[in-house]
Formats: sequence, C-alpha cells, structure tokens
Amino acid sequence: MALAVILTAAALAYANSFQGVFVFDDVTEIGANPTLRSLWPIWRPMFEGWQLPARPLPYLSFAIDLRLWGTNPWGFHLTSVSLHLLAAALLFYLARDTLAGPQLPAAVRQLAIGLAAAIAMVWAVHPLTTQAVTYIYQRIELLASLCMLTCLLATNRVWHPTEQTDRLLGWKLLALAAACLAMLSKETAVVLPLLVLLQGWLLTERPAVALRQQGRFLLLLAGSWLVLFAVLLAQRQHYAEIEKAVHPPLAYLLTQAGVIVHYLRLVVWPSGQCLDYDWPLADSPLTVWWQGPLVVAGVVATASGLWRRQVWAFPAAGFFLVLAPTSSLVPVADIANEHRMYLPLAFLLGLTIPAGWWLMVSRTGDGSQQATRRLFALVIFGVTAVLGGITHNRNTVYASRWAMWTDVLAKRPENPRAHWFTGLMLAEQGQTDEALAHAGRATRLDPFVRAYQQLGQIFNDAGDRASWERACREGRATLTALGKAAAPPTLDLGVGQATALLELGRATEARRLLDELLPEIQQHLPADHGVRFAARLLSLRLQLAAGQPALADARRLLDDAATALGPAHATTLAAETALAVSLAATGEDAEAEARLRSVLASQQQKPANLPATDTAATTLAGFLKSRDRWPAVGQLWQQLAEDRCQQLGVSHPASQRALRAWADAASHSGRTEDAAAIRRLLLPATSGPVTDRDHRR
Repeated sequence: MALAVILTAAALAYANSFQGVFVFDDVTEIGANPTLRSLWPIWRPMFEGWQLPARPLPYLSFAIDLRLWGTNPWGFHLTSVSLHLLAAALLFYLARDTLAGPQLPAAVRQLAIGLAAAIAMVWAVHPLTTQAVTYIYQRIELLASLCMLTCLLATNRVWHPTEQTDRLLGWKLLALAAACLAMLSKETAVVLPLLVLLQGWLLTERPAVALRQQGRFLLLLAGSWLVLFAVLLAQRQHYAEIEKAVHPPLAYLLTQAGVIVHYLRLVVWPSGQCLDYDWPLADSPLTVWWQGPLVVAGVVATASGLWRRQVWAFPAAGFFLVLAPTSSLVPVADIANEHRMYLPLAFLLGLTIPAGWWLMVSRTGDGSQQATRRLFALVIFGVTAVLGGITHNRNTVYASRWAMWTDVLAKRPENPRAHWFTGLMLAEQGQTDEALAHAGRATRLDPFVRAYQQLGQIFNDAGDRASWERACREGRATLTALGKAAAPPTLDLGVGQATALLELGRATEARRLLDELLPEIQQHLPADHGVRFAARLLSLRLQLAAGQPALADARRLLDDAATALGPAHATTLAAETALAVSLAATGEDAEAEARLRSVLASQQQKPANLPATDTAATTLAGFLKSRDRWPAVGQLWQQLAEDRCQQLGVSHPASQRALRAWADAASHSGRTEDAAAIRRLLLPATSGPVTDRDHRR
C-alpha cells in the first residue's frame, strides 16, 4: 500500500511532463546525433558522442527510444518518468531496510515502513528532481542514481544476510552489475564503492567482522572503477576538464560553498529554480563569508559522526560524497546544476525525515504516539501535496524552448547563453532586430559565444541573405569594440559577411572585404584553422563567379579540408560542391554529378541538417536542370519528399519544401496529374512562425 501511494503521488506530479519538447542539450545530443540512429554495432551509440561526452548506458537508452518513438519527445519522457518511478520504489525499499536495522532507535524501527514511504514520496515529487526527469538529456543523472540505489539495496542485504548462501550470491552479483552500470552512466558514480564501505561500517553491529568477511566482495566492487576509467579513456577528447582546469580549482571550491547552500535552500524552499544558472566564480573567501563556514561545519560534523560510528552519519556522508565529484576541488564547466541534487536529495531526506519523527516522539512520549503518528502523516501528506504542485508547475517550463529560455532569462538576466538562445528563437520567428539585440547582449557578456554566427546561419537557411550579412557586420563591430578585432570569431564573422555579400550578388564588395581580412587571417590563425579554409573556399567561389573554374585550386582545397577538418565537415562538403561546379563548368559532367550526389548523401546523414540538405539537393537539381534532365530532378525530390514525410510528417516545413519542389519538377516533366496530386498535400502558406507544437504535430 505504501508503495502504491508513493508511485501514485509521483505519477501525478509528473503527469504533465509528457508535453515537454527537446531543449538545450536534448536538441544536439539526441535529436541531431547521427550515432544514435542505429543500434548496431551496439558500441557506436554507446561510445560515439556528438558534441558532449557519450555516457554509454544513457546514450544507449536514447538510441532505443529513437528506435521506438522516432524523434517524438513523448516517448522519451515516458521512459524517464518510468525510470524515476522505479528509482522511487528502490529508495523506498532501501530506506525501509535501513531504518529497520538494529542500529536505529526503537521509535524509528517501529515505523520503518511509514518513514521509508515518507522519504520516497517526498523525494519522488520534489521539484529538485525535475531537471533529472523532465530534462531528457539528464537521464544521465537519473540512470546513474538508479543504478547506485540498486547497488546499495543489494549490498544492504549482503551486510544483513537473512537468506540462504545462494540468495546472498545473487545479491552480490546484482550489486556488482549495478555498480558497473552506474559507472557506465556518469562519473559521479565513482563514490559508490565508498558508500558501500560506509554502509558496512555504520549500519552493522560488528563492522570489523563484516568488513573482513566481505573483503573479497568489496575488492570486486572497487573493480568497477576500471569500467569508469575505460569510459573516461575512450571519451577523453570530449572532456574539456581533462585537458585543463576550466576554472581555478581553489576559486571553484570556494564557489561551491555558495552553490551547496543554494541547493539546501531549494530543498526547503524550491523557488527560483533555473535550468542554466551561469553561476559566477567566487573571487575571494569573503564572497562566501557565511556559506563557507556553514558547509565546513556540516562536513566536520559528518566526519565526527563517521569516526564515532553514529548511524545518522551515513545519509549525511552520502549527501556530501555524491556531490563531491562536481562540488569540490575538481572544476566542472557548469558551476551549478540542479540535476546534481537528484540522489543527494534522497540522502538528505533520509536524514531529516527520520530525525524529525524521532524528535517528535522524544518530546511527546509513548502515550501520545498514535496522535503523533497522525500528525506526522498529515504533515508529510501536506508537504507532498505542496511539492507535487510545484513540480507540476515546473514541468510546464519544459513545454517549449521559448518557455525554458525566457524563464532562464527572467531569473538570470546576465546569463549570456539565455540571451544567445533567445536571440536564436527570435531569429527563427523572423524578428531580426530583436534577435540581433540579444546577440549583442550575449556577446558583450561573453565574447566567446557564437551568437552572431548562429544567427547568420539561421538567416542564411531561411534565404534572408541581407539579414545574414547584417548579423556578420554587426557582430564584427561588436567584437571590435570589445578589443577583439583580430580574434578568430571576428575573422570568422568577416568571412561570413563577405560570403553573404557574394550571395547577394555584390562580388566586388566581397572581394574587397576578403582582401582586407586575408592578412589578419594569415597572421593570427594556423594553416589548419577552419576560418582559413572558409576564406580559401570564398576565394575559390569568387573565382567561379568571375568565370574561372580553377580546378587545381578546388582539388587542393578539398584534399586539405578533408585532411584537416574531416570528410563530413561543412567546409569540406562546401569545397566538394565548389569542385563539382568547376567540373560542370569544364564539361566533366559525370564526376560533377557524382560529387554533388556524394555531398547530398553526406548531408542526409546529419538529422538536424535539413537546410544544408535542401541546399545540396537544390544544387544537384540545378545541375540536372541545366542539362534538361527534368525526370531525374523529379526522382531526386520525390525520394527526398517521401523520406521526410515518413520521418517528419507531411506538415513539417522540410517535408513541405521537398513536396513543393517535387510538384514543380513533375509539372516541368509534363506530369500534370501527378503534380496536382502532390500539390494537394501542400499546406496554405502561413505568416507566423512554426512552433514546437507544430513540429510535434
């Protein structure tokens, strides 16, 4: 009955989370990650990340969800909520077994089931769990915590054997498997063997004997660190923290005092939650003059409790240990993130709720214990109802990218990423002036953001070359005013501006600007830098625009770009397109067509690269049209339209573009009936932006 109440409360709190869409890292690491598109070979989705390190078990779960649901976020949310309910059940059983142990006071042991239910229920509905559950990408945290809870539940049975030897072996094997899976989920699982050791030290009657008897098992459990080491070794190129400290370690440690106190405040008063805090580094101990001593006092008290083998020290140590990998001397790029409190919150509630009950009983005495139980239950259900309502409300923030980033912007107006992504969304809605204003604000707050570059890409994809040129021009002016005239982002924007000018038919201005930029590019950037390749590509395109095919230059650029940037890089594919155009201009049609089809195939391998795929298809179609091969044009757009309608739905903008091009090609080929049938699938043009809900539909 207790378990049913826990799961019902959690399900109600998260009932509205299914409407959430892909936000932040969901977009790139799940929706746009080509390595997740196939489950075989199985190590590819597990170990080949995209822009961030691949955590093998969570990434495999993302790949399975993609196979089951496609890119529909509803199915991903179903998986995450189901895992959260399972974690709540495991926490309930772990708390029940722990609170019924012989080391606990009688008043706590007698109400072990009720207290365990209170811990699990409050934890399952607490708003601090939303970032790990409703933010799909943070299933990483959820799965690591789930595996750690499984391991701790199994090792608790090992420390308190009440079954036959074969059943005890089963619990040991479960613990070892869960530990390895935890290491495959997230780096914070590194503390799991230490938690198991403390479990045996604090929660058994004869710890020295228990530790000696289970010494071999503990060594095997510590062997799970080898799994984590292998993952880190395989993903080392994706971890910025491995290459160098992203923050000064001492400043990071000082800052974490304020962050931990903020986490504790959110436990008691969950108001002001934020997806992206952009927490500032503490510049001196005075910045955390009261938070620092408070956290130190908690650590010292916990260490004292561990030394004296006091039971309450286990959940206290669990809280600090699970936070230690991200909240200590080892700097992590993002200073504060609420999902890090997912499992520490369980330890904190495992300490405070039984302590609260014990204090109530010690004050009222045994005679009024029944009334005390009713009062305690009333308080717990009241707290659950309030927290569940806040969680329900917090889930609505994940309903769209707009809701999420405007929420971040309202709470952290000096957050450059909030301005950056708000600007991108405004650009997608055609609000150019507002988008550029946010890009300027983001760049002035952090000159290293690529707000202007991405705005330019959006404008370019939409066919708005004038806004693309404006974004690059204003970006250069902003960075130059910040004293970064020769910085790579500024030079990148310069090449982008010149490219936009060429697209606008202003080749003379483009050549003049490129000539101004080339000395700075050659002086400040290495030969294999992407901006240098972009400049070489632009120079080649200017030659083509002037009627000079320059086949030798085109082949050299393609070879160099493929070697330095990779064959699938955007600049490499653009270089291959330029070579194909040169080949077509010299009459080498067979190789030109083969290269254009190769570029299209490469672009189609990038799920979120629909505009680039459209550009590649349009270039190939243009070549075929120039040779009066309209049936081939129709086949090209037919295949693209059918694939997109199947994957994205007929109403998706990318599907509509392909259908429109297919209909035009059919009409030119004299297939008027086919063209009319295709046009019946086209939707009326709309002047408003396409929303997240439209994309889902």
